[in-house]
Amino acid sequence: MSAHPDPYFEPLRSRPWNAALSRARKTCAHVPSMLHDEEQALVFWLAAEWADGRGQSVDLGTFVGGAAARMAAGHAEAGHPQGGEPDPVLVHAYDWFRAKPRIRNQWLAHAGQIEAEGDDILPLAHRLTAPWEHRLTWYRGDVGRQRWAGGPIGILVQDAGRDARVADHVAAAFLPALQPGRGVVLIRDMMDPALPWLAAQFDLLRPWFTPIAQVGRASVLLGCTAAPDPGALAAIRTAQMTDTALAAAASRAAQALSPQVPLSMHRAQMTWLLANPGTRKGWEMRPPLAETAA
Repeated sequence: MSAHPDPYFEPLRSRPWNAALSRARKTCAHVPSMLHDEEQALVFWLAAEWADGRGQSVDLGTFVGGAAARMAAGHAEAGHPQGGEPDPVLVHAYDWFRAKPRIRNQWLAHAGQIEAEGDDILPLAHRLTAPWEHRLTWYRGDVGRQRWAGGPIGILVQDAGRDARVADHVAAAFLPALQPGRGVVLIRDMMDPALPWLAAQFDLLRPWFTPIAQVGRASVLLGCTAAPDPGALAAIRTAQMTDTALAAAASRAAQALSPQVPLSMHRAQMTWLLANPGTRKGWEMRPPLAETAA
């Protein structure tokens, strides 16, 4: 299938979503989110003003519906059809929906949303997102085992990349459904120093995706320029790469991401990779000694 030219996504390079933060906050401030302010504005704006009303929205690693609520609110503002109407545009939210006390205290208590039934936060997510209940579909379980069986995807928020195995699975299971020339993917924390496999994965995605902007602290927005090859995506195995191969792929990605992403972020990833040989889980990565001493 022919590729859409990179300039198709040119309107996004001026970051028009930044003007939408107040609108996102007005409707969704009560829904706690791990998203940076700019990321919140982005996902709301994409649903409200970029989505064409034909692609579905997906939130992988939704927590209590942070990105999902903001996309649902954006679709509502745009007047896209909801559940029960012909050709509905829905937000599909995936997570374990489990949170231990430390996580609840860190992310929910300050918002007055500490209540939960044991570690189960799905009932809380339902309550918080009640205004958009007809626009949301929930999937509980390991994102690394979920499959996409819906139609074309217009917006994908990938916040399940802290394990390279899961990131590989997401690429194979969800990215083939992206709308060529319209679909966008927010790879959360793609340039986080503890997650070098996400940058390496982007190198393997370059035949079908173009970088649009760095968003928030370390996330990157990608645009789908051509229909992804399911077989090629299924063959991506950053979890099984040697450190040398992963570093080489991440280095190629850094060049392709410049100037949207500073090369200093790539250098930080390489420092962390060197300090954590063979590690492919973000929570197992340890800061390099130089950073610890500082």
